Amino acid sequence: MQADVTGRSVGGHGLGYNVKSVVMDKRDRFKAYYKSAGGAEGLPWHRDEPTRFLDAIIASRGKLGSAVDLGCGSGIDAVYLARAGWTVTALDFMPDALEMTRKLAEQAGVDLELVQADVMEWEPGREFDVVVDSGLLHNLSRDHISGYRANILKWLAAEGDFILAHWESRTDSDRLRGGARRVSRKQIIDLFAPELKEHQFERLEATGLPERVGPDLSVGFYHFRRR
Repeated sequence: MQADVTGRSVGGHGLGYNVKSVVMDKRDRFKAYYKSAGGAEGLPWHRDEPTRFLDAIIASRGKLGSAVDLGCGSGIDAVYLARAGWTVTALDFMPDALEMTRKLAEQAGVDLELVQADVMEWEPGREFDVVVDSGLLHNLSRDHISGYRANILKWLAAEGDFILAHWESRTDSDRLRGGARRVSRKQIIDLFAPELKEHQFERLEATGLPERVGPDLSVGFYHFRRR
């Protein structure tokens, strides 16, 4: 039986593949990550380059616009967009993340809006031409997924671009490993259909990981455009 991304079986017949487990308070978990990191480079998800597709999307749009980076982390995507001349909002619920983003923006000599808020509670009151999520959705609890989808559709402007990075499920055993939630490409596409259409997809394979999350991992990178 096929399960949707929220963990329900399609057709409403139960939980599908999910196994309930004790969930740590995410705020405490991320506080621990930032406390032990000693800087942006020490964060498990840190990277030096913008998320896949972002540079090409900015170039292809042909004009400046507004963008929001959901779960901005150390600010790589937000500052990249600001350096390209875009009006940028960087959102995170962690003050440490926003401070890292502020410092990176200061070093780059750019301005952007910093917002400390929960993505499920934030009300920007406007739309954005580009929405970036490089690892927020797959850390949300399952009961927030439908609300997250509604927010994306509310915030993304007509013909807007949505970039998503999400851990990918390839086998049943993948879904039972630790770390962020893993779902299939089809589940992600179905979640945002019919309003958003997948335009590009790439897969990154990582190996040599700790057994708790590995030993290997697939990350799906999605570019959706509003129909």
